[in-house]
Amino acid sequence: MIVHVFDIAAALGFGAATVITLILVLTTRRTSSRRAMTLLVAAMTIMTAVSLNHTISWIPDQGAEDLAEDYAQVIFLPLILYAMHGLYQRSETERTERALASVSELDDRLAASLEELSDYRVSVLQSLGATIDARDQYTALHSLHVADYAVAIGAALGMHERLDELEQAGLLHDIGKIAIPDVILLKPAALTAQEYATMQRHAEVSAEIIGGTPALDDLVPGVRHHHERWDGSGYPAGLTGEAIPMEARILAVADAFDAMTSDRPYRTGMPLDEARAELLAQRGRQFDPTIIDTFIPLLDEKIVTLRDYSTTALQEWSS
Repeated sequence: MIVHVFDIAAALGFGAATVITLILVLTTRRTSSRRAMTLLVAAMTIMTAVSLNHTISWIPDQGAEDLAEDYAQVIFLPLILYAMHGLYQRSETERTERALASVSELDDRLAASLEELSDYRVSVLQSLGATIDARDQYTALHSLHVADYAVAIGAALGMHERLDELEQAGLLHDIGKIAIPDVILLKPAALTAQEYATMQRHAEVSAEIIGGTPALDDLVPGVRHHHERWDGSGYPAGLTGEAIPMEARILAVADAFDAMTSDRPYRTGMPLDEARAELLAQRGRQFDPTIIDTFIPLLDEKIVTLRDYSTTALQEWSS
């Protein structure tokens, strides 16, 4: 009697398990999981049939009954083991996918954090550059103007993918002046040879400061060499012609034009016509002929105009 009760319970249990697993097979979307659960359905069906056989039949030959159960177990156990192995593999795959997804998310968040950090450092450098320019009210807007001129030249040359870098280089090209003593930087007269040599250091110092920010690595060559001359007589490396980075050649023209047209304590800024003539006079000597040939039409067609150095402009900028 106890044996029959056990068989009934086993039949009901295996039958319920078969139905549940079959439902899972029909509802799951994952092929590998469906394959493993199909094997479980087959195994459960076999054991349900064996249990029902014990319940509704009486087999006089006990050996035959034992043999039927043994046959069922020979099929049942491998199916169960193979199915469990398949589910385990799927579980491992899912864990790996989750781990990879976590790693990817971590990479994305780190990249975003580094980008935010780089943006912050760029902002700090820009603020530092503005502070340096503000030390001398006559050049407070200098970096902004150089950036504008450089972008205009770059756009005319078709360097559209480099305009952001040109703008940033223009904004930061003189940041090394933080290392120049006020007695030289703010001197209301022409510099002596020794003072000029000290002033020349600002280009390399600017490059060193900018080079400390990975996001600004591309700006370093242009900033370091923006005082090189086409004929090789510039500084800091004495580069000649096309050995000078293109960005530096553009900055050289933008920087010189803004310097010529701005008022200084010891001189008045040149009128536009005189500055234009000086640029042409230095074509092929101080400046890349291609850059001059690009910039002059921008001036003539008033695509580029002189920036305002008036007291009002300085007050608006400082506020």
